[in-house]
This record gives sequence, structure tokens and C-alpha cells, in this order.
Amino acid sequence: MTEDTSPENLRKFLESDDPALVQMGLSMAKGSGVPEEMLGEILWMYMMHDDKTIRAAAKSVFMKHAPEEIQLKIKNNWKPSYRTLSITGDKFLESTRQFLEVFESQDDFAEIFWRRVEPLIKALKDKDSIVRSDAVIALGKIGDKRVVEPLIKALRDKGWDVRHDAATALGKIGDYAVEPLIKALEDENGNVRECAAEALGDIGDKRAVEPLIKTLGDDESYICKVAVESLGWIGDKRAVEPPLIKALGDKDEYVRNCAAEALGKIGDKRAVEPLIKALGDEDEGVRWSAAIALGKIGDKRAIKPLIKALQPVTVNGLSKQLSYSDRRVREAAKEALKKLGHEVK
Repeated sequence: MTEDTSPENLRKFLESDDPALVQMGLSMAKGSGVPEEMLGEILWMYMMHDDKTIRAAAKSVFMKHAPEEIQLKIKNNWKPSYRTLSITGDKFLESTRQFLEVFESQDDFAEIFWRRVEPLIKALKDKDSIVRSDAVIALGKIGDKRVVEPLIKALRDKGWDVRHDAATALGKIGDYAVEPLIKALEDENGNVRECAAEALGDIGDKRAVEPLIKTLGDDESYICKVAVESLGWIGDKRAVEPPLIKALGDKDEYVRNCAAEALGKIGDKRAVEPLIKALGDEDEGVRWSAAIALGKIGDKRAIKPLIKALQPVTVNGLSKQLSYSDRRVREAAKEALKKLGHEVK
């Protein structure tokens, strides 16, 4: 009777829970060849199977039938010690990233990725929020778009710390999760809203502009500050007037400071007069940021106010000794004037 070595039969053997049947499948594969779409399965056995006998047999099959280019990549990137690494440890994550890079264009090896991260995805259902949070952080460090869906689900976790870490992780991966992050701007927990706002700024997608503008009305000033920063990073002029210009008059000096920086990044001339006014702000950080922003925008209207910012501070007609803060603002004003073609010695 002729042995059935069809791909379907071979897969049945290799995916069996019985080690003896797996060994039989590997023996079949070594003798008759391996369909290209099953090389990933055999490579996984070679790298990660718990049974050392199966690992050795799988290695023999893989090295016989895999293209030399892939064999070389394995030799250069795989270490047996990777099998026993902690799934949330940096070495595990680094080895996973290496394999993602090696097999990025190899669809037949996608199974390697999924089996590699499967323990992390399972950990997202753990009863302990610390375990779930660690899994979210690890998935974010892997940084592949294929972990986006599990991370989006984690944005709905009952633990605010897990949702917080999921928002941060998604911000590092890219624009695959803009809409879920926008929704997270309305999370009941302020830390989650803050992380969602920061993540949207990191991604830089303009779909987030209007939601971030709405977030400027948040009751928590630290969230408004991050929303202002993110609007600056995105750089859309819709944020200039009135949102960011209005934020220059916020009661919180950190919000005002970030608003000045954001307006400088965007570079819209509608901000020139409000930034000139901010040169007289009571907070040194705001004055410093306003001077830098005016230099970036490059409008000549700022020359005289910037020169004025260089004048000695007087009290009762006597020059006051400049503090470090005052000197810092003067240096920023000098640099701004230099950019405006009005260099001051």
C-alpha cells in the first residue's frame, strides 16, 4: 500500500497531539519533501517544540528542504536559549522582533509569529490586571501591526491600568488604531484619556484633530496639556484659532506653555499677536516658549516686542539684576530676532 504523503495527510500528522504521529509525519516529510506552505510549521517545531526528539527531527527536515537563504537567516538569528525566555522579557521580545524582520515578506511563516505571541494574547484574559498589563506592554514592544486587534480589545479592559498601557502601545505601533484611540479620549479614567491623547499625537493622523480640540475642554488640566501638545505635533491649522490661541490664556501655566510651543510648530501667522502678548506672561516658561515660537513663525511684527523683551528690567528706576529665568527668556528672544534677520549682540 502506497503511503499517502499529500499535504493534507502530512498536516494531519504534524498537527497531532501524539508525538509518535508527529515523528511519523516528519519522517514522511524528510523522505518525500515539504510543501512550501508547511515549512513554517516545521521550523516552529525545530525552534520551539517541547520534545527535544521532535526538535531534532524537525531540524533535520528543515535543513534538508528549506531554501538556503532561509537556512542562513535562521543560523544568523536563532539561538536555542530563546525557547526558555520569559514571554514578557526584553530578550524574548527582541528575538521575536528579529524573526518578524527576517520573515516579514514570508507569508508561509506567519504561523511562527502567531505561535510566538499566542501566550501574550492569552495573558490578556488573565484574572490579574498586572499580568494583563505586562502582556499589553510586551505586545506593544513587539510593535507589529498584527498585534493591533488584541491591543484594541485591551482598550476595553475593566482595569484602567491595562487600558492605559494599551493606549500607549497603540500609539507606538502607528495609525491602525486611530478610531479606537479617539473613542478612548472619552474614557472614564483620566490617565487613560491622557495616554490616548498622547498616542494620537505620536501617530499624527489628522482624523484626531477635532476630537483633540474637544478634549481641550476636559476638566483635568494635565489632559488638556497633552491634547495641546498632540495638536502641535499633528500640525493641522484647524487647531490654531480659536483652540490653541484660546489655550494661551488658560489658567494653567503648563497648558499656556504647551500652547505657545504648539503654535510655533504649526507656524500659522494668526498666532503672532497672541504670542506677542504672551511675551508678557507672568510665567517665565510661557515667555520663553512664546519667544521661540515667534522666531519659528518668522513674522516681522515680532521684532519690536522681542527687542523690548531684551530691555533691562527696572524697579523704581533702577536696573534689576536678571534672574536665570529672565536671562533664559532674553536668550530665546535673541535667537528669535536672529531668525528674523535682526541679530543682537
